[in-house]
Amino acid sequence: MRSSSPRRLAGAAAGIFIVGSLLLSTTSGVLAGETRNLFVGSVTNGELVFSPVTAGNATVTSVTIKNIGKQTLTDGHFVIGQGAAGALDSNIKVVAVFGASSGVVCPTITTPVSSLDCSLGSITAKPSGNTRSLNVVFSVATAGSFNIQVAVKVSETGSDVGSNQNFKAADGDLVVDNTSCNEEGNWYSAHPDTTSDVVPSTECASDAQKSSLVVRGRGNIGNALFVNDTTVATDCPAPFVCFGNAVDGRVNGGEVVTPYVLWQIFYTNEALGSINPNKVAFVHGTTTIAAGKKGFCATDLSVDCQEPFVTTSAGTLFIIRTASNGLIKGMH
Repeated sequence: MRSSSPRRLAGAAAGIFIVGSLLLSTTSGVLAGETRNLFVGSVTNGELVFSPVTAGNATVTSVTIKNIGKQTLTDGHFVIGQGAAGALDSNIKVVAVFGASSGVVCPTITTPVSSLDCSLGSITAKPSGNTRSLNVVFSVATAGSFNIQVAVKVSETGSDVGSNQNFKAADGDLVVDNTSCNEEGNWYSAHPDTTSDVVPSTECASDAQKSSLVVRGRGNIGNALFVNDTTVATDCPAPFVCFGNAVDGRVNGGEVVTPYVLWQIFYTNEALGSINPNKVAFVHGTTTIAAGKKGFCATDLSVDCQEPFVTTSAGTLFIIRTASNGLIKGMH
């Protein structure tokens, strides 16, 4: 029950907000004599949020930097693994930064690095120049729990301590599972739209069910994908009966996927038992996808439908299109 390449993507966005005027202390009080107020974190809880990932793969977090004060913040820098951000764990590396807004300059990353400094330039108070947006991809070597911290600093020549503190840091906890036949999460680098992010795995030959997602690349961005099929499928709508394991598939944290998500679910002959492949239907969320020809996709862009299944001596591969990610279960 494993996809060949990394698969969980999903992840919620984290934000960094820069506010001009006064700098809040870590206890949310205003420190006397300070001239800047930097807040770093997500919109709701001030923490970084990462897409699900398994060992040996990569995770992504989205960052928004915004000056919501009345003064221009000069010589801004977004840093990782150095200065106000502190060092990264030795198992964590920065793989890529993408989606940078105009005015954000990050060094070119050809091999994973343990520290990074991106120049933000002057962040004005005007709507036309008060926001920077970027996404950071981190590789993770081993399973475990890790804390990742980033920081935004302004007036680079100023002191990082004292009465005029000029930075604010945000962090988030990242839990990395072991990659298995049933679960895998990873960030896929950008590639042409004519190719796919995930193909069925040739590993875990004895696995009764192999599940994967196929998603076209997005320009120069890429996709974060996650697949987990460890749980037995239950609660299928009457009169259907579930079989095999439910497949939890997540693409870019639940973003809309164009033109569709393509699921590839291979059931061995052992998993199918006496079930006729022509009688296999699926339920995606609450949407029933009919079995056999009745459920076949009518056009190249049809969703909530099946492409013709492929039967081999070892089992049957079902190919399902849906308009979104989520949970899908086989039934008959």
